[in-house]
Amino acid sequence: MAKYPRLFVILSLIYLFIGMCIGLMRVFDIGIAFDMKFMHAHYNLLGFMSMMIMGIAYHIMPRFNGVNIYFPRWIPYHFWCSNIGLFLLTTGFHFRALDYMKGFGNVIFVGGGILSGIGISLFVINLLFTLLSKPKPMN
Repeated sequence: MAKYPRLFVILSLIYLFIGMCIGLMRVFDIGIAFDMKFMHAHYNLLGFMSMMIMGIAYHIMPRFNGVNIYFPRWIPYHFWCSNIGLFLLTTGFHFRALDYMKGFGNVIFVGGGILSGIGISLFVINLLFTLLSKPKPMN
């Protein structure tokens, strides 16, 4: 498996563990000053599910369609945008809940959302072009 698909899968498992820990903290009401549903949902869905799907898709889709990834140079940008975006999104959400950090939290939250959106867009465009391209010999 290539470097970035492997990193997507590895980090997705880490996000699953983080999401599970947050879920357990919610269940047992451990150290929670405010609601962590948002973090729990985003680490599990955007972190685990999406990153796992993306890593596997980057590995499988070229073989499935018989073509190389259309924009292979986009994969590192997608990786970093998605992971930094998820971190900023969830961190910004927490800062927004603190009255004295609300403005700063909003900026981080919006920045994380934009980066996550860019990452997802890079993935969707890259895979669509890959799937719609004509089969050719792979490198």
